[in-house]
Amino acid sequence: MNEVDILEQWLVERNPILMDMLLRDRTTGGRIKWATANYEEKGENYFPNKEITVASVSVVYADVIQPRATKKNDEKLRRTKDNAEVFTPSWTCNCQNNLIDAVWFGRENVFNTEFAGGWVTNEEKIEFPKNKIWKDYVMATRMEITCGEAPYLVSRYDAVTGEEIQVRDRIGLLDRKLRVINENVDNKREWYKWVKRAYKSVYGYDYQGDNVVLARENLLYTLIDIGYISYNFIKKNQDLVNKYKVFTARSNNLGTELNDDNLNAFLGEPNTVCSETYIVVNEGLDLDRDSCLNLCKYFRTKFVRYLHSLAKASQDATAKTFKYIPSQDFTNNSDIDWSKSIDEIDIQLYDKYKFTEDEKIYVNGLIKPM
Repeated sequence: MNEVDILEQWLVERNPILMDMLLRDRTTGGRIKWATANYEEKGENYFPNKEITVASVSVVYADVIQPRATKKNDEKLRRTKDNAEVFTPSWTCNCQNNLIDAVWFGRENVFNTEFAGGWVTNEEKIEFPKNKIWKDYVMATRMEITCGEAPYLVSRYDAVTGEEIQVRDRIGLLDRKLRVINENVDNKREWYKWVKRAYKSVYGYDYQGDNVVLARENLLYTLIDIGYISYNFIKKNQDLVNKYKVFTARSNNLGTELNDDNLNAFLGEPNTVCSETYIVVNEGLDLDRDSCLNLCKYFRTKFVRYLHSLAKASQDATAKTFKYIPSQDFTNNSDIDWSKSIDEIDIQLYDKYKFTEDEKIYVNGLIKPM
């Protein structure tokens, strides 16, 4: 199935009671109504005044409700014309959510730093004003009006393009609360308590029933994405669980004909793990927090991204595709000054490995900036 499209049939087969809960109208005690004429051609059970039932979104109708990004263009245009339905790109959601946090924290760039059409996630642990604590932030009430698929609350994907957003880079109001909880809680019972409170603190409103279902599904899958896992279920690299580490995606476009040359790496705090979607970069290295952050900067250099691309023929980034990248001393005693900008670190690396001027020009021209 499409990465952004949660098939209701999948939920029904695994937990029909849960699917029925997602369809409940908390005000009337019945079920959510369609409240849109977009599905009338499927029969009387899909009229605007009819309730959405498990049967109406499963089996032969399993793909009835779809995110806007996967809908056909003519359907998007019809919904915009009939219902004034428009969806906001994730960079705009992030910009507006940042305004809210700037007021709450009394400073800007708390969770990320914006650039045109995107953002760079702040890898440092979130610090709170002297008169506030992390629990205050988790409990602060937030609401998204005409929420659609709830991109301001949870950002599993860009609501316009359908592009998946990795957990660490998500920018929703609930995403941010969950990040704060993960950074401050290391006890399973406490974690669930505060996650539950975070969910109770955010609200979404939309008139169209299919949007309400999609929003609820996105909130559910966000919980699955960041869920607590017992130590006993971790089958590999248990020794890294309680250490600082660096994660990078198992898939990237370096060495392919696709457009971007990004190699994103981010800090993994103690008591964090990853699925097969990521790989741990510093396996075998005992690095502290600052050294891990320096390793993240190393991965953003054109030097590293070029060498990585030489070993790749597809998007798959296995451990073998990093074989040409030399290890460094990532401490403050290194021959590389990690406090410098990425461009300045590149210059140091070129000099260290005796790149000629022609080689520097070639790499700088070949690898795009991040």
